[in-house]
Amino acid sequence: MPIKVTPAEIQNLQQMEVVVAGPDDANRLFIIDGQFDAQVLAQAGVQKKETFATLVGPVFTSKQFRRAIATASLTKTGLTTVATTGSSGVWMILSVDADWDDESGQVELRIETEVACNGAPSAELYIAGVGFHVTILAAVAAPPKQPSGLDGIIPESIPEKSNQYLVRSMRPASIILAVASVIVPFSWAYFATACYRNFDKYGVYIGGGGCRLPALANLMLALLVCVIASAIAVLVGFIAYRRLPSPRPRVRLIELAALALPPMVVGGYAVSFFIAR
Repeated sequence: MPIKVTPAEIQNLQQMEVVVAGPDDANRLFIIDGQFDAQVLAQAGVQKKETFATLVGPVFTSKQFRRAIATASLTKTGLTTVATTGSSGVWMILSVDADWDDESGQVELRIETEVACNGAPSAELYIAGVGFHVTILAAVAAPPKQPSGLDGIIPESIPEKSNQYLVRSMRPASIILAVASVIVPFSWAYFATACYRNFDKYGVYIGGGGCRLPALANLMLALLVCVIASAIAVLVGFIAYRRLPSPRPRVRLIELAALALPPMVVGGYAVSFFIAR
């Protein structure tokens, strides 16, 4: 298990955010430098390895994080001995790794060190400090600028607000249109057919006799209007769903499925009616 280094234990922490254009959709480059105290001690004839881990940088989502690289160096080393004979040893950085941590949302930095000591039995070799340099590439939303001019309008905030307003208005519009696509056409067909029947009772019916073709025409027209209006409602609901930021709620998928029921059911009935004819 690596030795955890808390943010409070990091010394001389420096961070810089740079606006970049790529690669791909990346638009931010974070450069982070710092160091921390370490205790890696090896006596004569012993090799000692130790891994240190710490969290650095801002909090990202999995879709914002693109890549991270890091380097490390030894800032404090030492050799102690009381023997008159010579002693030697090596201090090493074995590996450095930086990657996104799904629990914290930050970049986890791992540094593996090693100390090897040779010489008199009283010799001790140690690492007392480690420095690091981390570079993080990310795709994040641009922060809003401060109000400028006499009107105090923030240009970057206008598209975002208009998009939110559009999403909020398109969702109820799709639901209202879906309900109206079922109620309005068939209500009209019912009342229109009832009028034809009343005219037929008084002998004023233009079609004459027992002809019921106008009622069938009303039904076909109601089916056509219902399918077209329902399809438009599904399209409006789908656009509103796609404009939502990720992750999108699953409830909206259920709403889309409910909106798709009228055109599927009514359209299927119309097709089966024509096939039966």
